Amino acid sequence: MKIGIVTYHRSHNYGALLQAVALRTVLQEMGHQAFFVDYWPDHQKKRYELFAWKRFKNMSLGGKLKYLLMFLLKLYPVLQRRFNFGTFLRDRILPYCISEESTFDVIIYGSDQIWRKQKEAYNPVYFGHNRFKASKHISYAASMGSIPSDSTDKTYVKSLLSHLNAISVRESDLESFLQELGVSDVTEVLDPTFLIEPTGWDLFVKKKQSVSSPYLIFYEMQKNVFDTEDVARFAKERGLKIIYLSGNVDSYPNSSKKTTAGPYEFLALIRSAEFVITTSFHGLAFSIIYNRPFFASFSSNSGRAKSLLDKLSLSDFLLPFGQKIPQRFSPIDWEKVNEKKRSLARSSLSYLKSALES
Repeated sequence: MKIGIVTYHRSHNYGALLQAVALRTVLQEMGHQAFFVDYWPDHQKKRYELFAWKRFKNMSLGGKLKYLLMFLLKLYPVLQRRFNFGTFLRDRILPYCISEESTFDVIIYGSDQIWRKQKEAYNPVYFGHNRFKASKHISYAASMGSIPSDSTDKTYVKSLLSHLNAISVRESDLESFLQELGVSDVTEVLDPTFLIEPTGWDLFVKKKQSVSSPYLIFYEMQKNVFDTEDVARFAKERGLKIIYLSGNVDSYPNSSKKTTAGPYEFLALIRSAEFVITTSFHGLAFSIIYNRPFFASFSSNSGRAKSLLDKLSLSDFLLPFGQKIPQRFSPIDWEKVNEKKRSLARSSLSYLKSALES
């Protein structure tokens, strides 16, 4: 089959790119021709503007001076991060991008939070309501972020989902929400990153991580969830250096702050970490994939993490927002976790094959 994937395939975000590559890789291994439908709306492009001219013009004089100063201070690391993400995009994404005008047998929507409300609106394109040419439109591990409570939003989401021939989602609370809306045959599946074994991900690691001493990864996507002093205390007690990862260049990089790292280095750093503390779903996901002990916590949108960890019997490692990192905890039985993960992966692949063939 010729399959198109509609997702956030150009994001400068570790999880977005790695889940996109994972789904395409799995489809290719199943014998299909798989491509990224090169749909990238303007509001997403603007997130990666080097200089936000429109916003700059509307600032006060003081605001403009402050913006220019921060722009110049961060210009080099921002360019370095863009280069590292650009390398991954050129290697793993762009060669497989195909025009929106192409014709497909099936188009898959997902994974990632493609159903999230953006700019105060849901984008119908990610629900199959578009002009893309395909015989079938299905979702795989689609996510929404916040579950809508407004009755108008609920009605609209239900109408959008009617354009899909098969629906699968990434978390239990979204599955329950859709069932309450009266949407039948919703299946919960794993994020695509879990459909590839660690040895498969190793093929994406171009070189070993560059940190010689044992270290702890502190990967922040949501800010101020973990107390930095608490993280420092936890690392010091275990004799670990802290390596800081972030969703963007929020501080000047140095040997401990890898804010310019691209997806290749992200994988290498997680793989060799002694411990991971994260506020990122995919930071959590790759900790599990590489059997790295971890703690995760979120200020919001924790449903996807909770759903995953409940199924893997790892709920104790999802901390409530604001809770300090425990001093004592039981080690993870990775053999049991891996067995459950493989079982869930088999079920997810079974859904995908069935949805494609039916």
